[in-house]
Amino acid sequence: KAGTAFSKVRNYSRAGESFRRAADCMLHASKNEQAALFAAESGRNYVKVADGEEKSSEAFNLALQTYVDLKKTIIADKLAIEAAKLFEGAKKYDRAIYYHDVASQSYKAQNKTPDYFRERKAISSLYINAQKWNEASKNYENIFIEMTNNGMDKNALEFGVQSIACLLA
Repeated sequence: KAGTAFSKVRNYSRAGESFRRAADCMLHASKNEQAALFAAESGRNYVKVADGEEKSSEAFNLALQTYVDLKKTIIADKLAIEAAKLFEGAKKYDRAIYYHDVASQSYKAQNKTPDYFRERKAISSLYINAQKWNEASKNYENIFIEMTNNGMDKNALEFGVQSIACLLA
C-alpha cells in the first residue's frame, strides 16, 4: 500500500523502496509470484528516479529471475521488453539493450524465431540511437548471418544493407 501511495504522489524513490521491501518480504514468505510482482513495480518506479538506474535494474532482474524460476517465461519476456522500453524512454540505452537481449535469448531458447529477430533488430536501433555505429553494424551483420543460415535469405538482405550503412555512418 505504501508503494502505491508514494507512486501516486510521484515520490518514485520511496515507492521503489517500498515495493522492493515488499518483494523481499514475499520472498522470505515463499510467495514468489507476489514477490516478482512487487519487484517489477519497484523497477518501474526506480527507473523514473534520476539516480535509480541501478536499483531499477536490480529490481527488474529479481522479478525476471523469479518468473523464470516459476517457469513463467511469457511473463518474464514481456517484463524484459517493458524494462527495455522504460530504460529506452529514460535514454539509458545500455540497459535497454541489455533487456532486449534478455528477451531475445529467451525467444531463441523457445524457438520463437520471429520474436528473436524482432528483439535483435530493436537492439540495432538502440545502438543507432546511442550513435554506436560499429556495434549496430555488427549486430545487423549477425542478424544477416543467422537469417541466411536459417534459409531466410530474402529477409536477410535488409540487414546486410543496414550493416553496411552503419559502417558508412
